[in-house]
Amino acid sequence: MHFVHYTDASQVVAGILVTILGYYTPFCIISTVLMSIGAGLLTTLEVTTGMPKWIGYQLLFGAGVGFGMQQSIIAVQAVLELKDVATGTAVVREIATLLPFTELIR
Repeated sequence: MHFVHYTDASQVVAGILVTILGYYTPFCIISTVLMSIGAGLLTTLEVTTGMPKWIGYQLLFGAGVGFGMQQSIIAVQAVLELKDVATGTAVVREIATLLPFTELIR
């Protein structure tokens, strides 16, 4: 449950900061770094691991997911002309939805 809260909170923070700063690419990088560190730390968890560690690891991973979750949509909105934004957004969401299923076909 902590993961969802951290993801939601970091999405809001990232949205506000992108609006203020006008750049979305730094948040893609921050997302990659935080998700990588958080995922790596999550693999070290054991049954006897204390609550502060698993909450902290979820915080790192959740923040990473949140910082990067909407950046592809923001990129589409930033680069495409207004008439093409709806199509671009639909394509990005469709690819994000279907891409995991391509691994099942292999």
